[in-house]
Amino acid sequence: MKKILITACGSGSGKTTVTCALVAALKTKMRVNAFKCGPDYIDPMFYREQGVPCGNLDPFFCDAALLKKIYMQQAQNADITVIEGVMGYYDGISMTDSAASTYTVAKALDCPAVLVVNARAMAASMLALIKGMLEFKPDSNIKAVILNNVSEYVFKAVKPEIEKMGLAALGF
Repeated sequence: MKKILITACGSGSGKTTVTCALVAALKTKMRVNAFKCGPDYIDPMFYREQGVPCGNLDPFFCDAALLKKIYMQQAQNADITVIEGVMGYYDGISMTDSAASTYTVAKALDCPAVLVVNARAMAASMLALIKGMLEFKPDSNIKAVILNNVSEYVFKAVKPEIEKMGLAALGF
């Protein structure tokens, strides 16, 4: 079963916009199912408005086994599942670890993560931010990056550096 998780360094980075756009593009070619990490009820309405079923994956209330069960039950008729993270990728119930975070969901489902980076007014600092997110946990599952609020010029300039980190630079 194909799946992808859209995450970010924090809220306000553009992950809902990216996820909505991705769901809209994919649903023209295949059967799509969506999920939102956490107890959110607003973002799932965006996907349902597009005619795409959406459920919640909440690692605060569910252990890894239950997350997998919910995922499998609700995604079984989809060709691909798009999961939108909550807050920052590693943000959960604690200030010092990632318990109940989007990262927890990615690990439980063995799901590749795409990091949306709001790189407005950044240059080389965005590379440090991306590297930090990638290396904060050695098993991050972060496989690709989308840069938000940058120009084509900036994207083309940093794309080779992002790729040197072993990540796909998907767009801007």
